[in-house]
Amino acid sequence: MTTPAVAPLHALLSHAFVAFTIELDNEFERQSPHRTARFGRTPGAGPRPWLTSFAMWTTAFRFIGPDGVSVRDLEGRSRLRTSLPGLERWGYVTVTPPASAAGEAAKAAWERLVPVIEARWSERFGSEAIGRLRGSLARLVERLDPALPDGLPIVAFGFSTSLLPVRTPDGARATDGPDAAAGEHAAGATGVAEPGTTSDRPLWALLARPLLALALEHEASSTLSLAMGADMLEHLEEVGLPVRELPARCGISREMVTVALSFLERRGLATIEPGSTRLARLRPAGLAARDAYRRRVAAIEARWAEAYGREVLDDVRAALVEVVGLEAAPTPTVRLGLEPHPDGWRAKAPRLAVLPDFPLVTHRGGYPDGS
Repeated sequence: MTTPAVAPLHALLSHAFVAFTIELDNEFERQSPHRTARFGRTPGAGPRPWLTSFAMWTTAFRFIGPDGVSVRDLEGRSRLRTSLPGLERWGYVTVTPPASAAGEAAKAAWERLVPVIEARWSERFGSEAIGRLRGSLARLVERLDPALPDGLPIVAFGFSTSLLPVRTPDGARATDGPDAAAGEHAAGATGVAEPGTTSDRPLWALLARPLLALALEHEASSTLSLAMGADMLEHLEEVGLPVRELPARCGISREMVTVALSFLERRGLATIEPGSTRLARLRPAGLAARDAYRRRVAAIEARWAEAYGREVLDDVRAALVEVVGLEAAPTPTVRLGLEPHPDGWRAKAPRLAVLPDFPLVTHRGGYPDGS
């Protein structure tokens, strides 16, 4: 649960985005043939590809047609870091030849399921509430850089968020920043088919774009990523907290808590006290980094209010609160659809006590809590 009395915008966006994504991943797992290390393979004849996630579709194979695409063109279209070696190893893509029956089937399944889950949300929360959420997000997204891609990349070292470079038609790198590509992107030079208007975008994309913009702006002036601040620093204290309790406190997987603590410890920001109950606590430098993270987040929201309109941000926040609900409630509204299928892997995993305050999409599988 976020410490400040008023949740930052990225936390509200994250709770909605993560809940939507997990519900979508659960439904894909229920409907699609697959295999996993722990739970084996689904019944039926024929090969079973490794279970994949919605993030792998958003970052990679939604851009790959039956005739294939060069790696360079894929990166130019997506601009989102993905895991091509993983997708090849799991049976969804082949580098040569280009086609993969499993990848085409998964691509079709994701395209079919996205509107199904959005329809569920309209039924669950009310079409008026989802209409307000879509409308307010669309007004905000219209004011953001049009070169921003839909979706969130797999995080890099330190949970950092970055885009792949824009390339000119001759293949040269133009810039790593999104602004220089705005004209090309708006004109369709990236090769990605864009919806007719912002309001036509699916809900997940309307949630993802502001999250991506917030992360990029935060990390342009910080050596620590927005995800590290939101999902770790915000939940640590000067007083030691049991490491085993941190996944439930932070909303991210045990493995990613371990990775984050190692990162913070090596930089002198946190320490882990040995003993029967391992305690993690922030050092003075870590407390200063947490305070800097909070100030930077507040400053970005203030700049957005000035640049994009206070009313626009207030409308987004109000619409998000209506759908997300309060994390302190016994059953936060947005988590009502997260009960996994009895045969799904999340049914055997620890339940999410809270949702992460920034999606943590990692190479482990692309799940938004780092699982």
